[in-house]
Amino acid sequence: MKKLFLLKRSRVSSHPIKKRQAPIVSKSPTGTRKHARYNVAVPVKVTSPGDPAPAVVACTYEVSREGCKLTNTPGLNMDQLVWLNRNNRKAIYKVVWASAHKNQVGLQVITSKSERPIWDDELVARL
Repeated sequence: MKKLFLLKRSRVSSHPIKKRQAPIVSKSPTGTRKHARYNVAVPVKVTSPGDPAPAVVACTYEVSREGCKLTNTPGLNMDQLVWLNRNNRKAIYKVVWASAHKNQVGLQVITSKSERPIWDDELVARL
């Protein structure tokens, strides 16, 4: 004897589904830091100037006005210059801190401050 299972149909809503965004958490400046840091995960493309290798997709761990911390960045060394691409915007950053066992690097922005930042407008408003 075969048993039939009837699935209960769920009502389809005419309202669009809203994307839930992770909250942006702020860390106040400590020690020699001048600007607040924000814990926010933003995907970026990392390329080295003059290197024909394809771009590596990385994710931010923290973002501040003067730099950021990235994860998933193999092969980056201290004092290396890299391009970060986000939303069709590019900026040059310098690697100022690297942790091999955590697979993280700290970057400091090199491009002039008068140029438009690469981050989303909502994040720039908080910076």
